[in-house]
Amino acid sequence: MEIRKISKDGKVMQTKDGKDLEELRFTPGDEFIPLYDKVLEKVRTATVKGKEQKITNYTLKCKVRDDNKQVIKYRDTDELFVTLTPAQAESLKKKVAEGIELNQNVFVVYTYDSKEFGKQIGLGLKKSHKPAIDWEI
Repeated sequence: MEIRKISKDGKVMQTKDGKDLEELRFTPGDEFIPLYDKVLEKVRTATVKGKEQKITNYTLKCKVRDDNKQVIKYRDTDELFVTLTPAQAESLKKKVAEGIELNQNVFVVYTYDSKEFGKQIGLGLKKSHKPAIDWEI
């Protein structure tokens, strides 16, 4: 898990109570279980180089553990809001469209090479190595 300080014009932004504003991002090897079945989207209008643009931020509330199977806590909680890239958000939305319940699966974070953008971080279902238990009598 990577923790980044959010800055604007070279200055770190702060919350109302004076704490540095930070965002959490996945790193390769992290495993997570979403707590909800949807990606949260926040659309806002911002001025970039004199032009107004709509900017969409994607977040996901989940429980995360690192590649050493240690639960990641941030500010004394294990339920984290993690910032997603647009590609990661679309990947999870496709899973929902396919009928996969996000909060019933474990996902893993991995790296891949994109011809267009170079090295990227992707999200995928963790494959089970054990067969499903059959409860039929």
